[in-house]
Amino acid sequence: MKEARHHEILYPFARYYTGYRLGRHFRSVEYIGERTETGLSVLLLSNHVSWWDGLWNFRFVTQVLKRRFYFMSGERQLEEHPFLNRIGGFSVRRDAAGARESLRYAADLLTASRNAVLIYPQGEIGSVYEDRIRFRRGAAFLLQRLPEAVELLMMAYFTENGNRSRPLVRGYFVSCNGIVGENLEEEYLAFYRESREKHIQSLER
Repeated sequence: MKEARHHEILYPFARYYTGYRLGRHFRSVEYIGERTETGLSVLLLSNHVSWWDGLWNFRFVTQVLKRRFYFMSGERQLEEHPFLNRIGGFSVRRDAAGARESLRYAADLLTASRNAVLIYPQGEIGSVYEDRIRFRRGAAFLLQRLPEAVELLMMAYFTENGNRSRPLVRGYFVSCNGIVGENLEEEYLAFYRESREKHIQSLER
């Protein structure tokens, strides 16, 4: 497993570059939700709808949560794009042993309060219009091994062009500590559908 690093030049540059890219390609990127700052490390569970949501989450973690960003990525992706490893990416293999090793590493990262770890429980890119989001086993495995003092956040992204050339992005988030692993998928699905309904209603105003 390839462990994450934060390069002293590339990581700060990624913060600038993320803002530049998002400003050029999107009309707006908004984060909608409420939370009380706990001072704890953060496990962020997000839907995975495009290449872009890595940047949306990077901005959320560094600017809103003000945490150090880590994320799980496939081995091949890190090999093809080595800079990802230098801005917080760590590898995960598809086999069971490799996945467990990476999840234990993620749990270790969450023992430091300044850290936030992003995982995509789906394990692959899906459609923003999906009605059912199915989790792989890794999310529940990770939750069972977390240190006690961790903030669990759920995120759901939706995009909309309307009559504009550049899309609007809205990320809805909620703090949801106390959810046990075996209920995680259903809890996320309920949150996801509620967020989608809020998004649709906001567009009808």
